[in-house]
Amino acid sequence: MVSSSTGLRLPTARPKTRSTRWPRAERRALTKSAALEFALKGYRIRVHSIHPGTNDIEAARRQVIDRLPIGRTATPKDIARGVVFLASEDPAFMTGAGLVIDGGVTAQ
Repeated sequence: MVSSSTGLRLPTARPKTRSTRWPRAERRALTKSAALEFALKGYRIRVHSIHPGTNDIEAARRQVIDRLPIGRTATPKDIARGVVFLASEDPAFMTGAGLVIDGGVTAQ
């Protein structure tokens, strides 16, 4: 499951507005719920979510590059490496994890 890293921060309630963060936070909750259910039923299925930050789009780069602790936006290869890691046997004892690939934005 892929969801932006914005869903990792709790939405702010504002009258008469719909937060786009709720659906993203719900996807994270769905990841954890499915991982727990599959594990308890003995299925050998691991469930994870990927939360990419700003990718390498020129307009986005100009707007957010100064906010990124790593100092650059993500490339498709950065995101793909996270997907390959979760799909491999390396995280065999992991399930329900949300892998954040956002250059350190959510760590601030």
